[in-house]
Amino acid sequence: MFAQVILRDRVEPGEYGLAPVAKAVNRLQSFDEDLRRGVVSHLTPTSSGEHIAPDPGLVFVEQCEALGFDSIWTPDVFHWPSPDPLIFLAGAAARTRRVSLGTAVGVLPYRHPILWAKAAISLQQLSHGRLILGVGIGGDFPQELEMLGLRMKDRGKMSDETLAVIKRLLTEKKVTHQGKFFQFQDVTIGVPPGGLAPIPIWYGAEWHNGIADRVSVRTAKFCDGFIPLGVPADAYPEVREKIETYAHQEGRDLSSFTWGLYLWCLLGESWEEARGEAERLLQVKLGPDWRLENPESYALGTPNDFIETIEKYISAGVSHFIISPVCIGAQVMSQYETLAREVLPHFKKKRP
Repeated sequence: MFAQVILRDRVEPGEYGLAPVAKAVNRLQSFDEDLRRGVVSHLTPTSSGEHIAPDPGLVFVEQCEALGFDSIWTPDVFHWPSPDPLIFLAGAAARTRRVSLGTAVGVLPYRHPILWAKAAISLQQLSHGRLILGVGIGGDFPQELEMLGLRMKDRGKMSDETLAVIKRLLTEKKVTHQGKFFQFQDVTIGVPPGGLAPIPIWYGAEWHNGIADRVSVRTAKFCDGFIPLGVPADAYPEVREKIETYAHQEGRDLSSFTWGLYLWCLLGESWEEARGEAERLLQVKLGPDWRLENPESYALGTPNDFIETIEKYISAGVSHFIISPVCIGAQVMSQYETLAREVLPHFKKKRP
C-alpha cells in the first residue's frame, strides 16, 4: 500500500484543486450528519503501489484530487521501497489544495512522541489544517520493531504513553513528562497561537475474531476516530458500543467521533473471480501461506457487489471508509476511476 484517497459524493464544476481549505474542513465536520440522511459523503481508496517512485506518487495524488477524492492516506512500513509517510504527506501538501492528508496508520513506537508531535504540527501548518493523524501500535511486521531495538510486548504500553504525550504537546505550550519510556522537561514544539484546527487522531487496529479490550480503551481514551481493518459488518455495532462504554467511563463525549473502516477491495467480473485474485495478490505481499479469511469483510466483485458491501457497513454505523485496492501499479487508478464512475453515483442519487 502506498497512498489512499477518499471519494466524495459531490463534485462542483471548476472546483478541482481550488476549493478553499475552510470548505474542505466544513465537509468533514458535516459528514456524519449527511450520512445519517442515507448519504455516503466519503469513500476512501488506497494505492497499493509499493514500487511507485516519489514523483509519480505525487502525480497520483494530483490525479486523485482531480477525480474528486477527498483524502490522501499513506502507510508506515519502512522496509517497503516507498517514501517515509510524513515526508510523503509534506510533498502531497505542496501538490494539493483541497484534500485532507492522513497516515493509515502511523506506527506509534517507531518515533519518539516529541518527533510525532513536531511532524504533526508541521504538516498541519504546511497543509493549512488538512492533517488527520491515523495511528496504531504496529506488529504486522515484527522485524521492523526488532530493527529499531523495540520489543513486541512493550508496544501497547509504549503507544499509550506516546499518545498521552502527543496530545499534551499538541495543546500545551510547555510540557514536562516523566514516564516509563520517555522523560523530558520543559519541551515546547512551537504550537502556533491559534489559527489552525485541532489535529484529529484516528486509531487503526485489525480484527482477529474481535477487537481487543485494550484497543477499545486506547481508542476511547485518546482518539477522535476509529478505522479498524477486517471488522465484519454484523460485528461493528458491538465494537462501537464497547468503545462508547469506555469513553463514558473516561468522561469523554464521542458525539463528533468518526466511525470508520479500513476496507480492502478489488473490483472484478464477479465476486468469485475477485475473491480468488485478491487472495493471490495478498499472498504476493504477505506470504504464500496467507489466506483470505472472512471475505465478507472485503469489498469484492462487481460495482453492484461493492455497493451492497458499503451499504451493509452504513447500516452498521460506519460513516468513513478507507478503501484499499489490493492490486498494484496502473490497476489502482483503473479501480478508482471505476469507483468514481459506477459506484459513487449510486450514493449521489440517495442524497436528499
